[in-house]
Amino acid sequence: MDRRTLGKIARLLQEAAQAEQASLVEEVVRYRRARVTEHHLRPRTVYEYSAALDDFTSAVGDIGAHELTAEHVSAWLDSVPRGSRTRVFSALSACIRWLDRHGCPGIAQVLPSRRPKARQYTRYLDDVDLAESWRAIELAERSGWVRGWMADALRVALLVPLRRGELASLRWSEIDFVGRRLLLIEAKTGDRIVPLGPIALSILARQQRGADYVWTGRAGGHVHGTSLHHAWAKVRKRAGLAPIRFHALRHSWASKATRDGEALDHTRRVMGHSTEWMTLKYAHMHADEVRGVVERIERAIVSSPVQCELPLGGA
Repeated sequence: MDRRTLGKIARLLQEAAQAEQASLVEEVVRYRRARVTEHHLRPRTVYEYSAALDDFTSAVGDIGAHELTAEHVSAWLDSVPRGSRTRVFSALSACIRWLDRHGCPGIAQVLPSRRPKARQYTRYLDDVDLAESWRAIELAERSGWVRGWMADALRVALLVPLRRGELASLRWSEIDFVGRRLLLIEAKTGDRIVPLGPIALSILARQQRGADYVWTGRAGGHVHGTSLHHAWAKVRKRAGLAPIRFHALRHSWASKATRDGEALDHTRRVMGHSTEWMTLKYAHMHADEVRGVVERIERAIVSSPVQCELPLGGA
């Protein structure tokens, strides 16, 4: 065994000995300094990972890293809202597996064998729902339930398939009024171009300019995404419409595009998906539409010039 290998083994043994005495909080901090940085992850991912790990260490308490058990992890995951479990589990899993390789051998055994399943949301807006939502926004603005600029933000959400964070943090510098498009910088899947229709463009053009962001929050920065969600929920509730998530607006845009026969690659580019497989998940059809497909194929088969005569009796 060469000197380099011996040195590596000695270093691992030393890290393992230190881990026996180190607290879980100290080990998580060590991981965050090494991996949870903007050099390795996007700023929003850094924020989400840090928040998840802070919540985990607070829930588990002041224990040694070697005292962490599967029960600790399961209890914490059970306390997390179901819709967030997959995301926070990714943050915790990355931390635990890194520690397993860097000074805490065997700690990865506390992770569950299966990743928590994300909640599946299949609700989306059909053509009637979209029209009702547009009228509900107009009613909310006339009735004073939401401010004019918030109503416009919701209108843009209906017309342009932006993620909630992309809409909330939209900058004036990202709007190309001449080219009728958005030039989104460092979006979820990288820089992307989103074409704008004339109605969405006119809505953006009438907003008051005085800050870097189109939708300005109270602290001078951009409006928080949660505010958009709450406003959307209020609009639908006051109008007597069924509740539906804000993200369903983006979902519904893609669903309508695929139902209306738009090219899948075109829809993928507008949505900012990395693959067409992602876009296919939005290709919903109503039961009546599916039945119509079956009926059309049935008529085509029956009306074909070559038909087989089936025997009336048994074989």
